[in-house]
Amino acid sequence: MLVDLDRYQEVTSRLTKSTLSVAGRTSAVKLRDQLQQNITRKLPQHYSLAFDVTVAESVAAGLNCQKEFDQLLTGRQIHFETAGVAISARSRELLDKLVTTAGKCPDARIEIAGHTDDRGSYSMNLDLSRRRAKSIMDYLILHQVNADRLSAVGYGEKKPLADNTTAQGRGQNRRIEFNVLGE
Repeated sequence: MLVDLDRYQEVTSRLTKSTLSVAGRTSAVKLRDQLQQNITRKLPQHYSLAFDVTVAESVAAGLNCQKEFDQLLTGRQIHFETAGVAISARSRELLDKLVTTAGKCPDARIEIAGHTDDRGSYSMNLDLSRRRAKSIMDYLILHQVNADRLSAVGYGEKKPLADNTTAQGRGQNRRIEFNVLGE
């Protein structure tokens, strides 16, 4: 056999004189892409491949939601009171758009990730990032996003996007991210 097809959901193969046809559905884009790469690599040169494997609709919806979350947060941030967890009123419009996006993928689990710059102690930053993420999660729950789908995680200063030696870099590192984890 060319590949181990039993690792994939609802995928069938059919071999004719000169074509290998693979069709079906899988639960993840990565699995689909790995399957196609494995088949292509192992397929003898005189065979052609007819590949029609789709990703389950809920996974595709989750990918679309991740793209929308990323677009909403690109160049924009959720603002909090200085050194606090109270959400600034100027962030309400953005949060409402994030709530709408969360509603577009009702089966997806969503991680709300808080990040800080490196000012202050490591433990203080970790706690602040966790509490800010929790504050955002509470806002989503208040606006009818199912709590069972949400998790709030604080990463503190562990995952900087920019250099913490400049005010601009520190500003970029103080952020909230939404990560669609799947079902």
